[in-house]
Amino acid sequence: MRGTFCDDVSWGLAIARSAASRSPGATHGDQRPEGKLRWYTRVVIVQFCKKSIERLGAEMQPMLSTLRDQEHTVTIKDCLERCQACDKQLIIATADGTPVSGLNPARILATVAALAEDS
Repeated sequence: MRGTFCDDVSWGLAIARSAASRSPGATHGDQRPEGKLRWYTRVVIVQFCKKSIERLGAEMQPMLSTLRDQEHTVTIKDCLERCQACDKQLIIATADGTPVSGLNPARILATVAALAEDS
């Protein structure tokens, strides 16, 4: 004998919940080992000017590591042909083709994060 409509709906919801628990990244992000839920943002392709990034010295590596940890694609080019900004001692980059510059790594990271969330 067939159940009522409510039984069918409850059964369908149970299946959907079961599928979601098997693949938590499918719709709501994935569960990180530290227990933080990570919402997916789009990946940004960031290209840096080699000369401007080398000026950072010790600050360069943490910035690049942060971008890579956020799963953005980071490349370093010899020149991005924005020499006026480079002469002003700015960090020169493009993020998905958008020119980005800043005096410190925090500014670049904030701009990339804003572009990633804009999707």
